[in-house]
Amino acid sequence: MGQEKFSRLINNLNENEFKDFVSEFIKPYWKVESSVIVDGPYDAGLDIKVISKGKTAIQVTVNKKYQKKFEADLLKIKRLIDEFDYSTQFLFFISLDLTEESKLELEKKANEIGIKLDLFDAKILASFLSQIEYYNCIDILKKSIPEFLELGPRIYSNEEKLKYDVLTFSSTSQQLKKSILANSIILKIYKNPKINRSKLIEQLVEEMNLDNSRLIEREFERLKESKQIDYNPFFDSEVELTTKQLQIIERRIKLIEIDESLLLAEIANVLSKFGIDRKDDRFLNEIANKLRKLYELSASSSFNEILNKMDNPFVDSASIKDFQAYVMNIREIKENLVDSSIGFLLTRELLTVSGKYPFLKDYSIGKVIIKHVDDDFFQEYSKGKKRIVYIDTQVAIYLICCWIEPSSTWHSIDYKSAVSLVEEFKKENYSIRISELYLSEVAHHVLNFEKLAAFSGVELFDELGSSSNVFLNFFQYLKKNNEIPDDIESISDFLEELGCKKSIHESKMLAHIEGSLKNALLDIGIEVYSIPANLFKEEKFEVKRIIEEILSYRNLSKAEETIERDAAMTAWLLKDEKVNSNFDEVYFLTRDNIFYEIRKRAVSLNPSYKWWQNLRPTRFLDITSLIACNFKNISIDQDLMLLVEDISDFKDSVRKVLDVLSKIVDIKSESGRKLVKEINQIRREYVYEMDQTSMEGIETHSSIPIDVLISNLYEYYNDKKGKYGIKDLVNCINDEENLIRIKSYLLKEVKFYNKNVKWNRDIYRNLDSEIDWHYRTTSNV
Repeated sequence: MGQEKFSRLINNLNENEFKDFVSEFIKPYWKVESSVIVDGPYDAGLDIKVISKGKTAIQVTVNKKYQKKFEADLLKIKRLIDEFDYSTQFLFFISLDLTEESKLELEKKANEIGIKLDLFDAKILASFLSQIEYYNCIDILKKSIPEFLELGPRIYSNEEKLKYDVLTFSSTSQQLKKSILANSIILKIYKNPKINRSKLIEQLVEEMNLDNSRLIEREFERLKESKQIDYNPFFDSEVELTTKQLQIIERRIKLIEIDESLLLAEIANVLSKFGIDRKDDRFLNEIANKLRKLYELSASSSFNEILNKMDNPFVDSASIKDFQAYVMNIREIKENLVDSSIGFLLTRELLTVSGKYPFLKDYSIGKVIIKHVDDDFFQEYSKGKKRIVYIDTQVAIYLICCWIEPSSTWHSIDYKSAVSLVEEFKKENYSIRISELYLSEVAHHVLNFEKLAAFSGVELFDELGSSSNVFLNFFQYLKKNNEIPDDIESISDFLEELGCKKSIHESKMLAHIEGSLKNALLDIGIEVYSIPANLFKEEKFEVKRIIEEILSYRNLSKAEETIERDAAMTAWLLKDEKVNSNFDEVYFLTRDNIFYEIRKRAVSLNPSYKWWQNLRPTRFLDITSLIACNFKNISIDQDLMLLVEDISDFKDSVRKVLDVLSKIVDIKSESGRKLVKEINQIRREYVYEMDQTSMEGIETHSSIPIDVLISNLYEYYNDKKGKYGIKDLVNCINDEENLIRIKSYLLKEVKFYNKNVKWNRDIYRNLDSEIDWHYRTTSNV
């Protein structure tokens, strides 16, 4: 349990609870047996008295307006010092988190009248609680947990808490084995106090399927030497846990119980945002246990990838879909469903809060490790092999963001994983590559960024929301959070860093960008290679057909050139024995789930094809951390979050309004700028109706109606579902003569949706009429 959670629990204690907490805290802090709460209207400046420490003043407060109390207490203590020979030391305990500036200010006031202040706020107190000596303080902290969660079922039994907690002191596979063995012995004794030693050894040999008892007897000796267990080695005596070890175990159980309760409380808070106001701990526990199963399945899948036993690469996707189906069937959601995206949004929120509680991850990994720790293949795999890693376009884009600024606080999971990938790729046993076909896609992403950058001069540009363009989103975040590198002063400088210079002729721009990106990737150890056009023609044709079948079956679409690139990449992975045979492991890092299905179908059609592993970057990092026993770096929650986004039908159903506007609005014209301003105003009115003070947070929880409408209009005219196509719409809306009427159509449709939660669809008829009128008046038919 982290200091942050301890601090939050201390914040929540009421005055009497906090005094009890401080009274208990003082004992190990001063190494005394007892302390007495003596506060009251005539306490003379003392809230707690410790007889053995003599005349030292202690004051306690939970008051947010603590300054006045502190100043009054200083006067009382000054009197105790002057008249009753008290120590100049003053201990002041406060249940709040104080800033460093506030602490210095209080110290200054005390020093001015000759008092030495020892200040303990919630953060400082929390920093002590990881020590076993402060074990009894944990019981008092439990009082701040919501009442409806004090009792009821738990996510893990006490036995599971001890059994699966094997990662804390393990940094190699050998240490893991010892940790598992030690835990098995200690758990057995904990469940059977004063068990006979020979009987215990006999049971463990049988349960662990060992040939003899030598390993267990050696571990017994080690545990006795480290004062974790106690027994008489000269007789077949009873074995028991030492008092200190028993305290450690009970403390571990209590800490996880607190974490479990806090997780259930956070789940209740998330549900309330979605109109589910239940204080039913069994219902909350049911959701928590379903989250637990997601974590355990993900950990198991990672091991199956390592052991090359991943028979069904879609098992994780299926589990996420099952969880979303469960969410959609919660009574309150099923009865009041207004938005089909609710399953995606609620699943994402629940995974976000679950990620704050490492016990879900740690126990899931521990459970799988216990099963696989003796696996010969895993032991062999862990010795280190030569690995070739191919990356796709999306992964490369985030790696380039990391190259520009590697220490940003950007919350993007993709960016965080890119930072970790750069560190992982520094290891000698890796060869990292990207196809020049994918590099070209990254370069086009830069060109799209340049087009979107033209909107930066529009009034209220930042309120148009995010874009699907990663470089623009990254630049906006850096700018907003004052993290832009010193040598970049504007969006133009940022573009130049990516190779997009105004001085370069348009015909040579793409090649110049590709050259700059190639150098950037080389800086972080990534080689660009080419796939000859005449290589693996038959395989490319076969793979292309498979991709088109998959897209058709899943009702998805991809540009023809993108399909060609993916077919070429897959053919290379399938057949390039010359390069890939020099490596023990071949990985392809991608978030595109279609590659899993391509591999599955291609290999089933031709078993001679090479088997490689498709991995999300987060899953790849989790696997490499597992191999290295670097468990702190494993982030199952982030991998699950990416998976939720990747399989979501909702994610790509609504285009970003900024992306659509860049395709249909001439931002360089006066009419284009006015139209964008009007659309932004409609967005602001929606935010006002939602009783929000800014756009922040809106996009992550729901779709803004005007964004959905603009996206729908683009799709309708781009696919030419009616009389006119996208060029006709563009010609019409960029004519200033039509601006007022177009705004009225948009506003009318949005107001209808806000009232009825469905679209009127009159806008298509109105816009078709407007296009008719535009052509008649401008003679452009």
